[in-house]
Amino acid sequence: MVNERGDEQALTHLLRDRYEVIVDETLQSADCYVVDIAKLPTYSEALRDQKSSADPAFLPTLLIQRPSSSIDVDPFESGADGVALVDESIQAPVGKATLERRLDNLLTRRDQSLALQSEFQTVQTKFRRLFESIRDAIVVVNTDREIVNCNQAFTDLFDYQFSEIEGQPVHRIFETAREYQDLVAEFEGQVDDSGVVPAVSYETKSGAVFPGETRVSRLRDEFGAGQGYIAIIRDVSERLERQRELKRYEAAVEGSSDMLVALDREGAVVFANEQYRNLLGVSDDIAGTHLREILGEDIYETAETYLQQALDGESVAYDRVQPDRNGDPRTLSVHYYPLREGQTEEITGVFASIRDISEREKREQKLRKFKQAVDAAGHAVYMTDPDGDITYANAAFEDITGYSPTDAIGRNPRILKSGEMSEDYYEALWNTVTEGAIWEEEVRNKTKGGDTYHAHQTIAPVTDQDGDIEGYVAIQTDISEQKANAEEIRQLSEVRRISSEVNQLIARMGPREEVLPQILDSIASSDRFGCTFFAELDAGAVDFRCESGSELDRVAVGQFHTDRYVKAVTDAGVYHIKDVTTGPFQQHVEPGPPHEGYGIEVAHDEYTYGVLTVHFPPDEPASDEEIQLLTDLADDIGLYLHAKETEEERQTFAEIVQQIDDPIMLQGLDGKFEVINPAVVRHADLPKEELLGRDEFAFMEPADATEISRQKDRVLKHEAAMEYEMQVSLPETGERVFSTTRYPHYDLDGELDGTIAICRDVTDLKTREEHLRVIDRLLRHNLNNDMTVILGNAEQIRADPEADVSQLAERIIDTGTGLVELAKKERQIVEILSESKTPAKISLSRLVTQIRQRLNDQYPNGTVVVEGSLDSAIQAVPQIEQALCELLENGLKHHDDERPVVTVATERDGDHLSIHIKDQGPGIPKMERQIIEGDAERTALLHGSGLGLWLVKHIVTQSNGSLEFEENEPRGSVITVRVPLWRSQAP
Repeated sequence: MVNERGDEQALTHLLRDRYEVIVDETLQSADCYVVDIAKLPTYSEALRDQKSSADPAFLPTLLIQRPSSSIDVDPFESGADGVALVDESIQAPVGKATLERRLDNLLTRRDQSLALQSEFQTVQTKFRRLFESIRDAIVVVNTDREIVNCNQAFTDLFDYQFSEIEGQPVHRIFETAREYQDLVAEFEGQVDDSGVVPAVSYETKSGAVFPGETRVSRLRDEFGAGQGYIAIIRDVSERLERQRELKRYEAAVEGSSDMLVALDREGAVVFANEQYRNLLGVSDDIAGTHLREILGEDIYETAETYLQQALDGESVAYDRVQPDRNGDPRTLSVHYYPLREGQTEEITGVFASIRDISEREKREQKLRKFKQAVDAAGHAVYMTDPDGDITYANAAFEDITGYSPTDAIGRNPRILKSGEMSEDYYEALWNTVTEGAIWEEEVRNKTKGGDTYHAHQTIAPVTDQDGDIEGYVAIQTDISEQKANAEEIRQLSEVRRISSEVNQLIARMGPREEVLPQILDSIASSDRFGCTFFAELDAGAVDFRCESGSELDRVAVGQFHTDRYVKAVTDAGVYHIKDVTTGPFQQHVEPGPPHEGYGIEVAHDEYTYGVLTVHFPPDEPASDEEIQLLTDLADDIGLYLHAKETEEERQTFAEIVQQIDDPIMLQGLDGKFEVINPAVVRHADLPKEELLGRDEFAFMEPADATEISRQKDRVLKHEAAMEYEMQVSLPETGERVFSTTRYPHYDLDGELDGTIAICRDVTDLKTREEHLRVIDRLLRHNLNNDMTVILGNAEQIRADPEADVSQLAERIIDTGTGLVELAKKERQIVEILSESKTPAKISLSRLVTQIRQRLNDQYPNGTVVVEGSLDSAIQAVPQIEQALCELLENGLKHHDDERPVVTVATERDGDHLSIHIKDQGPGIPKMERQIIEGDAERTALLHGSGLGLWLVKHIVTQSNGSLEFEENEPRGSVITVRVPLWRSQAP
């Protein structure tokens, strides 16, 4: 690559007799490049590409320099960009010999680099073959602990293609992150560059887990810098299993109830288990002791004959009497077997299996006594022969099964089979008892009348003196009632489980695309529920749907959520589908047995979010508890969807929470307040700053605070929402009843960090319920009495033509008028009880003026006199006007003067205002005074006429006030209404 045509031809002429010369405008592949200084910038990029692709082989460039050139060669020689473009330079003009010598030097270096590259590739190939030939799995990771290489054994063991895991973090192949972290920690603790971890749990691509012995070594370069790690993993599953098997064999021998002894050909003990040593009364190893020394001469003389037969290859058995460690004679059943070793099965000794059968006769006697005892037992007891045919049944057997002993004897217990137990059950039963073991399990049997019952059954073999089974004895206890109770408890537990799981899912407030399917999976996981569907509605149309427990796809689920079905559910709230396999709302594509289902509206705050549909198993109708659970879950889902809908407006929601009248609080794991709303501050009567960082003990009675602390602990322990109701005494609002739902609260990482409580003040609700019951009793009583009067007088008119009809009719009219007035009073009371009872600011002047105006219209001859100032504002419920009007009206109505006068006097008393209502009438009857003073029993109210005063007392109480009575001088009554002043006027 030269600049001038003449120079190009001259160079070609000099070199072509020794080299193949390529002259081209485009850079071609070659063994060496000769470049004119003037052409170097032009071909620099092409040269860089050629030399980079040849690396690590040397590809030389010879630069021809000219004195007249102004091009700086240093950047091309230094390789500032990582590739040196010029390897040697020569000044023009140059002779042929010099040029050839310089080129030969460069080409020699190239040949050497090619040879080294070939040798390196050969070594690399050999290393790779060795790498691949190793049977253990090998994996290489870089310093970032990413997989960069592995051998075939690794991919075979973990079932990955290398392309699947190349560049992946190495912890992916471990069963758990903890396994990986423990391995790293143990290796990092090694002083050397390598270490061995005996067993680590690894996980293959398919999810299979195996133990692996792991050797980890650091990889370093020639300067000692770390380049990564190499790990050799050996699957030790079989080795560990062999070790476990050997331990099981050892445990079986030592744990055997039989006495086991191994003897060599000379009769010396090779091994004896603990049972045999216990018989002899020795704790030390007796290996090497001769059997003659152990048994004594007389017993050994008999045993020696049988030992010799075993050494001759026979298996022999006999019984002998031998003293135990206490000198007591024991009858032993002895079996000798030849002990063989190796492939030749050479007999090297005798193996003895010895069983103490001294207790056999005692056991048989006990069994016979047992048979006599069970004749009068309350449990069903029956016995069979070895073939299983019944030979005996007691009276209780008939009570439970319906089969008399005469019916049962000679027949097989199969007569009790209900068809609900598997054949595997009976096979396991028979195998157990025929091997001499006791069977004890529950069974579901059928009586002679066809009814099924649950029984706890124990079956034991009965053996003769030789240990042979001569029959079986079975005891059955009817546990049907216990099972029914257990099933009820199980169902309740299942209800709580589902409720807890769903509440936990909802409490974590995950994405609805995850939470809703998980909620459905939780419901469908119960054997009490079948297919479960949820359709979310948007403007009445199905917007999102999911299912669990069915094989329907989203489209199919959407198809049966027709407008008609959705309307039926939302209209009913809870819609019962008698059979989901047929119309009008068929929800199964494939035919199946009839079964019912329920569609439940998922709503919150009168907004319908969707429809929850749950099917029930065939022949298992839904219980009230299950329907209630689904209704509650639908409510919870509605609440969850409502919360998710407003999640993006969290700040707005927080502001709304701060305005809610119900106390809401977030408390940490230590129970300290972290977030509270103004309702908490109001009830606690403490500044928010003083409450944060403290708990309920700051403002509650110790007993109340202790109970709330216990409820918090329950929520934290079970991580489930808890509901409870408590009556507490509060500084500002007095005795209040709260219905509280407390939820577990999780941080952004999903870790439990406290509880959140929503406290609903139900004091007014409970009070209203009590008041309505009182009104109901009063009305029923008065209506009954007055109707008796009306009917009695009407009957007298009909029966006695000479009766004073006018007088009787007047009684009927008076009584009827009283009933009408009572009905009006009752309606007023109900309206008052139904209205809001929140104390508010009320102007006393306006209040008294309105009352006086109303009474002046009703009682024009009466006068209401005001004493004292009316400038104050009181804090009371709006119905206080009705209460004061009732008291003033009573003073005017019951006054015996033609021009009655009632006085209203006001008096400030600290932060309260006392309103004294005085009259000169006949006074308040004793029973009605008891209502004011709080001493009247409920029965007295029912039979009295103090309904108005009862209502007055109720209104004053709701205003956080009090009502007092005293006699006026010289005549009449003084009723004092004491209510709080408006807060700004209180001292």
